[in-house]
Amino acid sequence: MIVIVTILCWQEIGVYVLPGIVIFLLLGPLQGLIGRFFAKLRYSDQQCIIIYNIKKKQKTVIYLSRSIFVLGLSLIKGLNL
Repeated sequence: MIVIVTILCWQEIGVYVLPGIVIFLLLGPLQGLIGRFFAKLRYSDQQCIIIYNIKKKQKTVIYLSRSIFVLGLSLIKGLNL
């Protein structure tokens, strides 16, 4: 299919097809290299568990800090300062 498209483009625009074909042929291996690079960056199961636990504990800390803040406000309002 690539050959047919190249021939049809060659008939229409001539030599100016060559840079496009060269870029197309170079992007194939480049895509493979980028794919291998990102495959190395995937999280393992252990890393996912650690990240999940960190986020869960972060939510707990945020909830507790909000509770303490609301409790402090209610005490201040109760004292009518």
